[in-house]
Amino acid sequence: MMEERKPQWYEQARKGPYEQSRFTDAHADQVMQRLTGGGTEPKRRQSRRRGWVAAVAGILLFAGAGAVYFGQETGREPAVPAATASPAVQTVPEATDEEMKAAAERLMQQYIGRTLPFKSMDWPGGYEQARLMYEDGVGGFAFVLVSAETGEVVMASIDASLTPEEADGQLLAKGEEKLRELGYKGEYKPESVRRGINYRASDSEPAQIYDNVTVSGGTASIQFNNGVYSYAHFMVDEGDIRPEALLIGVEAIEKLGNPQNMRFHYAWRYVGDKKNFIGLTYGNDDNVLATVGLDYDTLELFGISDATLQIAKPDDPEKRAEQDQALLAMVDAQLQSTAAAVADGLFGIRLEDYVLVKNQPTPGTVTFVSSDKDVPDIQASYNLNGVFFSFTKMVEHELLVEPVN
Repeated sequence: MMEERKPQWYEQARKGPYEQSRFTDAHADQVMQRLTGGGTEPKRRQSRRRGWVAAVAGILLFAGAGAVYFGQETGREPAVPAATASPAVQTVPEATDEEMKAAAERLMQQYIGRTLPFKSMDWPGGYEQARLMYEDGVGGFAFVLVSAETGEVVMASIDASLTPEEADGQLLAKGEEKLRELGYKGEYKPESVRRGINYRASDSEPAQIYDNVTVSGGTASIQFNNGVYSYAHFMVDEGDIRPEALLIGVEAIEKLGNPQNMRFHYAWRYVGDKKNFIGLTYGNDDNVLATVGLDYDTLELFGISDATLQIAKPDDPEKRAEQDQALLAMVDAQLQSTAAAVADGLFGIRLEDYVLVKNQPTPGTVTFVSSDKDVPDIQASYNLNGVFFSFTKMVEHELLVEPVN
């Protein structure tokens, strides 16, 4: 039985809400090293009475998503506020370790209603702050910076799963009302709420709160940012799909070059911030093998992937390296010609007018770059036979959300 594979435009979505399952020491170190100019951390001094430093750890948020990321998922460096001159050292009593832990745990109690298990505490070099880490072993974490002089929390990132009983009942009721308004017809039974907190004491509104409600076995999910609706995705019954949408999906798969007859499996919708699209899945009796993404209103195609045309990566590192080299060695002109024969019909474009750029870190993936800034680039993947099995129009990544299963 072939393993069900998600297409490239699903995988891009995994850079969105809660893809990162745990916050590690390496992630914390990355933030702190970034602040210190990339140098190593000196050991903690005997006395923690050092000068104040105004800059604090920068946090990169996936816009409207709710998960906390520190640059490694998006390929961008974390945004770090510019450092300012440090005031003179103030002679005030230091907070004890227990007082700083108590401050961190009060913050957790305030925003998630409980305290996560304590993991570690240290003092990054050059800062008058203690760094506290909490982790529950199932994906939840808290990263807290506390002033060693005042014992107050300076910054925190918290990510935790709440039960429906722990969550805000009014928020859950608002979730059902909004999903019904959007067209969700399935059962509404909240199963969990993933809460992300960005806290920065210096901001006028210190806490940014992101709640993602998962409903009825994952048939629907809805996101609120500071209590305001952000986006939703949910399953759609076949009877509620326009027949022409299903036909476009089948025709797109045929244009990709798959001779197999595939039947429709299921569909899901994403609605948020003036974005509205539908994902269609097709396959054999056992597995979803192909996926097609369309604009819900216009039925414009923006993504397609067919796993039956994909060649699996070998587990052996040497063989995998050989395969990667073979993929990278394929002639650009031949790849562009082969891709154009498919993409022109899929998207109504002239791929010959685009510039092919190979993705060196991901052999077998190329981007066709448009010279017109108003025309989306096309990202595509090919196998060892030079056959393309995936095309994605590089629209805004808010669209690229993993479907519910």
